[in-house]
Amino acid sequence: MIVFNPASRRGRYACRQVQKIISSRGEELSRRLQWIPLSELSALEAVSAERVIAIGGDGTINAAAAWLLGTGGQAPLAIIPAGTGNNLARGLGIPLELQRAIELALGGRHLRPLDAARFETGPDRRSALMVQTSALGFPAEIAARYDRLRRHPLLRWLFAPAGPYVYRLLALSRLKAEKRKEERGESLLRLKATLPGEELEETVLAVFVGNERSTGGNFLPCPKAEVDDGKLDLCLIRAGTGESYLRLFRKVVRGEHLALERAVVYRQSAGPLELRFTAPVPILIDGDVRLQSDAYRLEVLPARFRVVVP
Repeated sequence: MIVFNPASRRGRYACRQVQKIISSRGEELSRRLQWIPLSELSALEAVSAERVIAIGGDGTINAAAAWLLGTGGQAPLAIIPAGTGNNLARGLGIPLELQRAIELALGGRHLRPLDAARFETGPDRRSALMVQTSALGFPAEIAARYDRLRRHPLLRWLFAPAGPYVYRLLALSRLKAEKRKEERGESLLRLKATLPGEELEETVLAVFVGNERSTGGNFLPCPKAEVDDGKLDLCLIRAGTGESYLRLFRKVVRGEHLALERAVVYRQSAGPLELRFTAPVPILIDGDVRLQSDAYRLEVLPARFRVVVP
């Protein structure tokens, strides 16, 4: 089963390359394949699949994994990177070169366990699956604002050449605004995090929850994370410490922030985790803003998936 996003330019190109390779191998392979557009995936009932191949970025991979989880599917997951960041594929060592990635997805036999986590929030227990990394607070707010601008009909044409620069400008602007709030003594976001055997209460600028090391923008907020250790990595970036936010996030980009003990709290836990904020905050999960709440509960799903790797 091949899951693809027809709205993605990179995804459409990758699909054409996959079709070329498949057609060169005869009709038998073509008959065995089922192509599922991303928009139709959630409505698809369980099917017997030898392998589920996701063509796209971290969001497409998340959708394929969520479908497997929701239908109880146990098929291995293969990845053909065709997104912007392709962070999970990079972390797993999957080739970014398209031809090699396609060959691996179609014929690879080495499987690696892949943990995941389920977020729940609200009395109706709304949920979302995380396969790679999540961010709450400042990074999620910037991502949501960027996405709104990117979809604006009058601004959309700017984002193809200038998207990364727009994102950085939004981030710098928000960092300056947060620093001004700190300097004026205004109320800052507070977090109460409950882990097995420990409770943390902190004033925070950002919160990262990682199953893998990286997140969008090539940040490395959870540099100790492993996708198959049965644990989540929790990284809290403190606010109100007097630390330069710009310097701090430059450290986060390089994964060098753990030495800044005054500004960073880092834990690894098999969960469950509970996060309670003094105000509703959005959550960025595997590249997409999915929920907004003042309280989240996280359950670790150890080795729930198997992913095809070199």
